[in-house]
Amino acid sequence: METWMRTAKGENSVSDEESDNEVLVEEEDIKKGKEACAKSLIGRVFADKKFSVGTMENAFRTIWGRPEGFRISDRGGNKFQFFFDNDKDLMRIEKCSPWLFKDYVLHVRRWNDSDRREESEMQGFPVWAQFWGLPECYKTVEVGRKLAEKIGAVIEIGFYEMKGGDSRIIKARVEIDASKKFKYHLCMIGPDQQAVEIGVGYEKIGRFCTYCARIGHEPKECELLLTDSTMNSVRQDKIGDGIKANQMGRRIEVECNGYNVPGSNLNDQGEKPKKKSMPSWLLNSLSGLSMKETVGDKMAPEVTSSHSKSNSLMENRERIW
Repeated sequence: METWMRTAKGENSVSDEESDNEVLVEEEDIKKGKEACAKSLIGRVFADKKFSVGTMENAFRTIWGRPEGFRISDRGGNKFQFFFDNDKDLMRIEKCSPWLFKDYVLHVRRWNDSDRREESEMQGFPVWAQFWGLPECYKTVEVGRKLAEKIGAVIEIGFYEMKGGDSRIIKARVEIDASKKFKYHLCMIGPDQQAVEIGVGYEKIGRFCTYCARIGHEPKECELLLTDSTMNSVRQDKIGDGIKANQMGRRIEVECNGYNVPGSNLNDQGEKPKKKSMPSWLLNSLSGLSMKETVGDKMAPEVTSSHSKSNSLMENRERIW
């Protein structure tokens, strides 16, 4: 059944018959519904193939470890709403997004008030992009940021050690618009006005069409390729499978430059955080303690050196023999 919504203060005029069919719902009427939705995730499978609620519910109940109160509502167009009883399950699953399901990307995010509308969009998802072919002197956070901005909204930038010839590369986590073509290379112009072609690889993007440069299907399922074939105008596939990254690497350096870099212990000045000094009153109280000082009725254990332990062992051996 097709769903539709119209704002109460819209410009369209309403006939008497339509007005007689209207039901006014107050915020208090949907309070419990909003509370249930507050413990839910909105998700989309980025695939040309359509998935049913039954398929999704059976699969993700197992994949996500049988979370309590788990159920799914179909929002149409491969968009689903996932409900949970436990906030911890919700946060755990959202943190690990995007997921790969049957080699298709599933991205989930927490429900918000704007998701009341059935037609609320979810066009993109976060993805790690790798930049290959950068000269060593160009491997900086600033260059990484400029490259990443050509792909999507920048979330995070880092340096990674990889296997192969280009052992140290820049990676960026970006919010990418899945409705657009994926960029498989960038042309960087240096200060000397020389052009350098930079290869771009993407991690965990699932099924990808190297003909139309979009996710959700493979070349054999591509409608554009089928159309071009019937018109005898098939283009050469210039992308290749290299756009799908086959390794993720190991992070070797963390630099903070206005981006959210998890695990960083650096402050804005790039210095290590200073440890808080021990209070003088605690130092004075500790200096007066000895290893044999009693606490209540219990005696603190004595510290025995390795030398004294070896002597006692030798004495025991002599007694035995």
